[in-house]
Amino acid sequence: MALRTRNAAMLVKIESTPGTPVVPSASTDGVKIEVNGNPMTFNPEIDQPNEVSGSLDIQPSIVGGLKPNINGSVYLTGGGAASVPAAGTAPEYNDLLKIGGLTETLVATQIPADGSAAAASGTATTATFDRTSGDNSELSGTTGAYDGMMVELSGNPSTAVQVQVKSYVVTGNNAVFTFAETFSPNLSSSTVLRVLPQAHYKLNSAPPTATIEYYIDGRKYIFAGCRTAPSLVVPTAHPGKWTFGIFGQFVSVSDAAVPSVTYQNIPKPILKAGGVFMDRLAAGINQFGLNFGISGTYPPNPAAAQGFDPYEIISRKLTGTLDPQMTLIATRNLMADFLAGTPKIIAVRYGSVAGNRVGIMVPAAKYVGNDPGDLQGIVVENTPFDAEGENTGAYYTIY
Repeated sequence: MALRTRNAAMLVKIESTPGTPVVPSASTDGVKIEVNGNPMTFNPEIDQPNEVSGSLDIQPSIVGGLKPNINGSVYLTGGGAASVPAAGTAPEYNDLLKIGGLTETLVATQIPADGSAAAASGTATTATFDRTSGDNSELSGTTGAYDGMMVELSGNPSTAVQVQVKSYVVTGNNAVFTFAETFSPNLSSSTVLRVLPQAHYKLNSAPPTATIEYYIDGRKYIFAGCRTAPSLVVPTAHPGKWTFGIFGQFVSVSDAAVPSVTYQNIPKPILKAGGVFMDRLAAGINQFGLNFGISGTYPPNPAAAQGFDPYEIISRKLTGTLDPQMTLIATRNLMADFLAGTPKIIAVRYGSVAGNRVGIMVPAAKYVGNDPGDLQGIVVENTPFDAEGENTGAYYTIY
């Protein structure tokens, strides 16, 4: 009987001990992953003997330990159940983010609980709150607690706006939010803020590992000690995708039926009726991309089943690309920003349904190019960038 590529499923579960397999559940650990054909390669270590033996024939290769790789993509969606998004719930692919070096924070309910932290004062890009005043006491007393998160401002602005927090700084009784966009008129004592329910992801330097089971039409492959190299692309008028290069240890292969997997089945939001902002100015782009630039290795270990310990991430260099439509210099001067080397904030937000809206922020993007290009007769500025900051280069939020 021929086995069919499409009749496949992936389960992912975080391990307590790196490289020690755990058993994922089809009811809670399924990830709807998009693959092209067969996503697995085993990358064996190969030694070629070159012994002379009275013949022109070369001996067969010697197969050593395996360094498996799995590749696949998931759509940027929120969490929930039975196709219904639920704000503050993790998306089903969250473990793939975690093993790629992202820490998860779930904000289940709005902060403050009644949704009304009142500002004491504001500017075009900041709002200051007295944490001793009323419901403001529910705001965190820790600097950085809301960095990269999504909040909603109302009152002033008169129409409620969701916006990313570039930074959150606590000094004494005061807490200052700095935002990824500019407001006119300035924010003021009429401004009301609430931290939205959300699933929030920020970088760390100690990612866990996961066990992955991959089923193909009657076969089951098990990999342990898995970590990922993530990247994402969000094209305008299309859904965005995370792509993962997964590196793990081969454990076993056996005959097993593809399980009946429970998926969240959340609709895929589209980059439209949202916004992309470069240095707080709206930009018309064709596509935004972010690559984590992961480098890693399989540390040799003669005691390990395949001769290697779990894959270790040894460095990360976040880079990205976007291609805004060219404007007059009086509006935006990307060439000057590129030549000056001064980091600029980039923010992306889109989606219309609570729990299934996407926010991506790079708080300090250093432009490393500015080449004019042509997109269907429109002049664009191809603008690659490096993301600066130690564990602060980028933030990803579903809200």
